[in-house]
Amino acid sequence: MEYVRLNCKFPVPTGPNFLVNNVLTVFDTFVKEYQGEDPKPIPSNIEDILMNAVVFSAIWGVGG
Repeated sequence: MEYVRLNCKFPVPTGPNFLVNNVLTVFDTFVKEYQGEDPKPIPSNIEDILMNAVVFSAIWGVGG
C-alpha cells in the first residue's frame, strides 16, 4: 500500500482503507465456496489455492 501511495496516480483519489477493502472483497470470492450452508470439501492443495488467491487479490484489489 505504501508503494502504491508514493509511486502511483489514481484518476479518483482513494485511501488505503478502500484499497484493503478491495483486496479482501476479491479474496472473499475465492473462499466463499468453502463456507456457508453447503460448503465444498476442502481439497488437499488448499494452501496453494489460497496463496494464489492472495496474490491475485492483491494485484487486482489494488491495481484494478
